[in-house]
Amino acid sequence: MPIHKHQATDGPEIALKPGTLRVGIQDVPRLIAEALYPQDACTGSVTVAHLTKVVNGNPFGERPTAEELDTLNRTVWANLPSYVDGITAEEWARYDATFHAAKDRLAWELMPTILNPGYNGDGGAMMRAQAESEHQVMLGKALVGGQLTAITHAGAPVLNPFLVHGVFVSVRELERYLVELPLPIALRIGEPEVEESEPPPRALPVGEQHAEVVLAAIRAAGHDPMALPPTAPGTSGVKAAVRAKCKLTDAQFNHAWKALRAAKRIKERI
Repeated sequence: MPIHKHQATDGPEIALKPGTLRVGIQDVPRLIAEALYPQDACTGSVTVAHLTKVVNGNPFGERPTAEELDTLNRTVWANLPSYVDGITAEEWARYDATFHAAKDRLAWELMPTILNPGYNGDGGAMMRAQAESEHQVMLGKALVGGQLTAITHAGAPVLNPFLVHGVFVSVRELERYLVELPLPIALRIGEPEVEESEPPPRALPVGEQHAEVVLAAIRAAGHDPMALPPTAPGTSGVKAAVRAKCKLTDAQFNHAWKALRAAKRIKERI
């Protein structure tokens, strides 16, 4: 199925930047949740009630022990405030990103259980947060089951994406995965922005081009167009000397000289 680059859909869709070839695995659940429940639907405070262990995309249903959380706080999350249940979803995003960026990964993932005590009538914030958690599990199952192939930035397949940092999925694979969801989601690649270029400079009219040739010849002869030496009686004057330097016909030169005098762009010094 080709990726639609221009046409918007009536249903949910994920819009990617122009030129996108791959998407980070850890970003996929968030993109799906935001497509299903747009950000502007949320007005309440979303909090993390507790964490649940997930192995190979399948939640254990058990929470990490106090000792395991203490280990995370002392190692992976050492540069963050100690994790406690009840932090906001925005705060959890920092812990989640740091957890997935850690070099020494654990054998399990963490899935937050979301609470949202205050939201507007459509429950957008709560539903978006819950959808992200659910699709994190579904994505893990798809990777384990072979419905999706994880790749490196260079496009090489990754056998165990849960233990490798910097794992992606191609936009083609992602599109195929999205349309097979219970509620299909379209994938759209944005159009590259085309900068408006300035129109090319307009060519000078032929008469103006001839006038510029004459002015250049006057300067080449060492004269100021606005202070030409007066013509002495019995001499051909500066006009003849300038005419000799111009590759113009007599008619072209005379017309240009006359036009320059009429426009007061050349004159004799007093």
